[in-house]
Amino acid sequence: FNGTLRVSALVYSDTRYGNRDVETLVRAPILAEASMPRVMAPGDRSTVTLDVQNFTGKPGEFAVRVDGEGPLGIGEAARKVQLAADAKQTLSFPLTAQEGYTVAKVRVRVDGNGFKVDRRYDLPVRAAWPQVLRSQTRTLDPLAPITLDSGFAGGLMAGSVNARMLVSALPPIPFASALQGALNYPYGCAEQTTSKGYAALLLDQATSAMLGADGLDAKARRERMEGAFGRLASMQVANGNFSMWGNDDYVNPALTPYIAEFLLDAKDAGFAVPDNVLQKALNRISEDLLSGGNQFYGQERRDALKFANQAYSGYVLARVNRAPLGTLRALYDNERGKAVTGLSLVHLGAALSLQGDGKRGQAAIAAGFGMAGKDRPAYFGDYGSPLRDDALMIALLHERGLAKPEYDARAVSLGRTLDARRSSGWLWLSTQEQVALARLGKALMADQKKLVSGELAVGEAREAIDARKLFARVFDAAQLAQGVRFLPQGQAPMFASLEVAGIPRQAPAPDNSVIGIECDWSTTDGKPW
Repeated sequence: FNGTLRVSALVYSDTRYGNRDVETLVRAPILAEASMPRVMAPGDRSTVTLDVQNFTGKPGEFAVRVDGEGPLGIGEAARKVQLAADAKQTLSFPLTAQEGYTVAKVRVRVDGNGFKVDRRYDLPVRAAWPQVLRSQTRTLDPLAPITLDSGFAGGLMAGSVNARMLVSALPPIPFASALQGALNYPYGCAEQTTSKGYAALLLDQATSAMLGADGLDAKARRERMEGAFGRLASMQVANGNFSMWGNDDYVNPALTPYIAEFLLDAKDAGFAVPDNVLQKALNRISEDLLSGGNQFYGQERRDALKFANQAYSGYVLARVNRAPLGTLRALYDNERGKAVTGLSLVHLGAALSLQGDGKRGQAAIAAGFGMAGKDRPAYFGDYGSPLRDDALMIALLHERGLAKPEYDARAVSLGRTLDARRSSGWLWLSTQEQVALARLGKALMADQKKLVSGELAVGEAREAIDARKLFARVFDAAQLAQGVRFLPQGQAPMFASLEVAGIPRQAPAPDNSVIGIECDWSTTDGKPW
């Protein structure tokens, strides 16, 4: 620490008081303070400015050295300066950021008159462009070795490489990366807060180990959940619905069943859910269901959206035995023709089954799975997509004990949908899709009977992998360079999902295929510059 300290004293009695303070200067015999950019990208050039001041009490020669630790280059790194007592000199050192993706350090050393200074300054080096995700899937029938090497991460900065291998009897669906994506989502409207809460709810240690994801310890998970509960409580309006951003100006009633379902799942998992928030939400959707549902004025296909909202509300209420069976039957008998998504029929079928009408329930579920995802409107207003709907339909039936093998087969086509997205170079997943895939992964793993075992080799090291529902492992660039090989054992067919994420060494080429930006300069009289 170099600076000024102040010591203050206050003295008082019943009738008088007084105070006094004294300042003391604290400084090292040699003062060396460096200034530099806060962050740099590979290829950037700048300057380290170093102020050196001699407080040793006598003149002398000082050896100055500035070095880069990590992907930093320092020019003219070693200098010698003559300083009189209390004199100061400012030195400039050329600074270049090299290829890398890490927090580098600038090390400053000054030696003279029997005193030394040795300080380090953090300087992040990161590219100005985002990471990319490469993925591929393989069907192992018959079983065959799976290999990864440095070529899998070719063109990526070594420090940024994060590769994952996943092998199981389930279709190659990125359960782990979906869960991680939802957990790390940066924004916080009512839907996003709920989806991030779902990710924390699903990411217990057992599930994270099973899916090959980075888990949360009990304390971090509890804090995440309590944060979600608190934020949702602050967003709930007087009638039990939730405002999107907490200021009561925009309320989407289609979200209330989703939030109520999350709160019920959290309660079932043993978390201390605010009961007043949950009960207000349940009362709201119960009143809406009994009164004929939200009307969704101004929405396209509002009758279909109303039916989907009623079916979802009925399912959530059926979980706590509060869904009127007569209302559910009337929805099925008179309104099911309005359904444009299979998920709405599956919600209704699950509600009917939970409330005791298994015949109508099974018929509604079968009708839901009979609908093709491609028939879903491109925009429907329920935060959904064909991928989300398919994943939730399968997961929901497993969660409620209503699953059938013929319904699980839909997971294979879901895997093909993801492969198609990968092949197109676009694998963005919405928060709803991420949560749905994570719920699907947890549900399928819980009921999975086929096991995978084998031998993992990284370079010369060998590791026997005991039988488990899913084998997943993460590798860095150094391990890929050594060579990774996994020889699976078990019952074919099996599926392998291979992913590598990292920062490209080169900036991506301009792409104006979807959106373009042009900038024109003009003089003050409107003429081209």
